[in-house]
Amino acid sequence: PSRPGLLAFRLAQVITLGLALVVGLRRASHPPALLGALLLASFATVSLVLPLRMLVFWRALPQPIEALLWLPYATSGTLGPLLFAFFAVFPRRRWSWQKLAAALVPGVLTAAWVLYEGYYLTRALGPPSGLPDLRRWTFAVSFLYAMAAVVLLLAHERSAESLTERRRIRVLLGGMAIGITAGVALLLVYQFEQGADIFGSPILSVLALGFLAVPASFAYAILRHRLFDLRLIV
Repeated sequence: PSRPGLLAFRLAQVITLGLALVVGLRRASHPPALLGALLLASFATVSLVLPLRMLVFWRALPQPIEALLWLPYATSGTLGPLLFAFFAVFPRRRWSWQKLAAALVPGVLTAAWVLYEGYYLTRALGPPSGLPDLRRWTFAVSFLYAMAAVVLLLAHERSAESLTERRRIRVLLGGMAIGITAGVALLLVYQFEQGADIFGSPILSVLALGFLAVPASFAYAILRHRLFDLRLIV
């Protein structure tokens, strides 16, 4: 049956992906903007579980396109480290690249495990794989990185040098507060009720849509307060 919550969620993700492409194309020479575009694109492809028959479609694609799909698969499972990396360089870089790389080592290892587990489980047929179930650990790593990203953003807000900079940081803080709260609640419900239909009840639908407050705050900051020094009309 038709599920309006699912359709609304996918439409919001398509809009978020469009914003990611615009930011990435318009500021292709600006590394923080590219990182922000990757973060928005990751929000646009996030999924707790792969859609029905996704693997059949995935394997039918030409080899180069099939390989490219592993990037959104990995980043959508490691949004926390991406958030942390972005706020380490936004609105201006205050960490050395060496220090940032060292801080991201656990996140890189988590992304590597997500890729390995995903590739093994989608390719190997036969008896049980014997792989350990580390989903709760990967969730915990992403959650800790997300909390650290909020701390970084709060520190940036206190040391902001202009009113405009402070305003756009507050917009992002508000969006993250709503989105992370909804996202954590959604994941907890999903973890304790394995196989629950995310869009099968009004509460789960609201939580799923509430998570979109994060990319929505990015979009508002771009349109209203010229995040990345861009003027965009959507």
